[in-house]
Amino acid sequence: MCALLEYEDLGGVVLVGHSYGGMVVAGVAGRMPQRLAHVVYLDAYVPEDGQSMIDLVPPERLESMLARVHDEGDGWRLPSFAPESWDVTVRERYLVTDAAEVRWLVERLRPQPFKTMTEPLRVENPAAAAAIPRTYIRCPLYPNAKFDEHARSFREQGLPSFELPTSHDAMVTAPRQLADILLALS
Repeated sequence: MCALLEYEDLGGVVLVGHSYGGMVVAGVAGRMPQRLAHVVYLDAYVPEDGQSMIDLVPPERLESMLARVHDEGDGWRLPSFAPESWDVTVRERYLVTDAAEVRWLVERLRPQPFKTMTEPLRVENPAAAAAIPRTYIRCPLYPNAKFDEHARSFREQGLPSFELPTSHDAMVTAPRQLADILLALS
């Protein structure tokens, strides 16, 4: 992401991190604060300096991830989260009901190196990163206590926090409402 911002000479960017992408945008904010106008956490993890993804996921989810890395990922990669019954899971848990949209999502799910889950975030310029306006968008129809905690923390700090009445993949299930929020931030 940093290379893209630099290569394209982008500035004034509203950078959105979805789910695990919260780890990414937090890192970019610490490395390239001068290029960002706003950081948005969309139903995402919000790490602190020194935290890794495995510090943020609940123990039962971590246990499942470790088992999948061992059993299906040759000990180094986390398989995609597409279970055999993904079609049913997407429709019921993620509220994606259109068959073409389900296919689109499933086709894009890929494994990733497990080290991305264990490597701690290092914020290079914490003061500059903290000065960037931040917003949290929670999609409460997707149950996740950590996301609820992050949204509550934003509200308690007086930072913008929105709720979209949908599940985790708001960009698919509520694209217009999401776009309206993002456009209002730019």
